Amino acid sequence: MGRIDLHKSIRKRKLNFHDNSFWRLTERGLFYFVATMFIYFATKDIWDRLTTDNLQIIRIIFDILIISIGVWLIYSVVHLDKLTVIKGTDKEINKNLMYDLLTGMFTDTKFFFIDDQLFGTRQWTMKKPGKEITIIFNDSDIFINITHKVRFGDMDSPFHVLTNQTDIREIKKRVEK
Repeated sequence: MGRIDLHKSIRKRKLNFHDNSFWRLTERGLFYFVATMFIYFATKDIWDRLTTDNLQIIRIIFDILIISIGVWLIYSVVHLDKLTVIKGTDKEINKNLMYDLLTGMFTDTKFFFIDDQLFGTRQWTMKKPGKEITIIFNDSDIFINITHKVRFGDMDSPFHVLTNQTDIREIKKRVEK
């Protein structure tokens, strides 16, 4: 977890770090590259078989599955650092509410404040991936991002984006009550 550029993150609604780490950019680029190659080669295979009249239904299903995986990877990488906005009331009330809510929801996660940010971390284990919860408080708005960590807790996982979005929707629903 690097230092977050608060103003840029709030403005773009995406986590932006002061230290754009070479490894962070490399891993994201790798996922984009792999996804693009999945889409390209599966599409090329379908096209080549259409032009030679040698297209089998099993091959079409397999290629569509590969294209779906590529599209899923691109969607996941795009939404990995996305901040979701929750409308709150007062900054101090929001801080207390979010701390109480998150410590109840994520009992295996440790939470701590740094200025107007609340961070939650769960260490990577063999049974569970790591997790980073980042919350930025800005006036009455709450910006939240949840990222799962894999590979010894140092790589963002694009495979858990739906789980992250489900957790954020649950938090949003509870805050709005």
